[in-house]
Amino acid sequence: GIGYLAIRRFQEATGADAADALRGLIAAHAGEVILLDLRTDSGGLIDQAMAVADEFLDDGLIVTIRGRTAAVEVHKAHRGGLAVGAKVIALVNAETASAAEILAGALQDHRRATVLGMKTYGKGVIQTYFDLDDGSGLKLTTHRYLTPAGNEVEGRGITPDIEVPEFEAETVVGGADPGDDEADPAVQPPGNRAILEARLADDYQLRIAYQTAQRWLGSK
Repeated sequence: GIGYLAIRRFQEATGADAADALRGLIAAHAGEVILLDLRTDSGGLIDQAMAVADEFLDDGLIVTIRGRTAAVEVHKAHRGGLAVGAKVIALVNAETASAAEILAGALQDHRRATVLGMKTYGKGVIQTYFDLDDGSGLKLTTHRYLTPAGNEVEGRGITPDIEVPEFEAETVVGGADPGDDEADPAVQPPGNRAILEARLADDYQLRIAYQTAQRWLGSK
């Protein structure tokens, strides 16, 4: 019942690729809870982030682009998204920025996702470049992105609902227990399950997200 979808950069085909991935998860009966991994996603094309948001939202605002005095663009979700019935956990960290923050903020404001991880980078402006006659240039911030609740992304970022550090705290004890031999890789289960278990062992934030999803499914 748990699916995993990671987006590292919003490029021209990201919306279509994400839709294909969601169809695959649904076909594999892994669409009840979606773990949407936006960690280290530095952003990219805003329209592709909105296309992904559209798959999770059935209506309402996705993002408002505001100029100096008023909103100049308002983008809304359309009905019929592939994952509007799924529960969502969005994983974020300090390297989640720009378009990825717009996606996380939209899902959070509409209560469509529980955002888990660390506070995001805080990049939410459109900057316009002007070439000057002397060969120099001028860069002006002309617009700002606002989440559906009217929160600015720039300089503030997205605060997670569940704060989870990147690494699990551990106690280091001198010496070794001779009974703690590493498991023989030859007897590990093959296939996707083994890959998942290895990733969960190494990725503390993903492990917490997965355990949260398991609790959600267990409470049905």
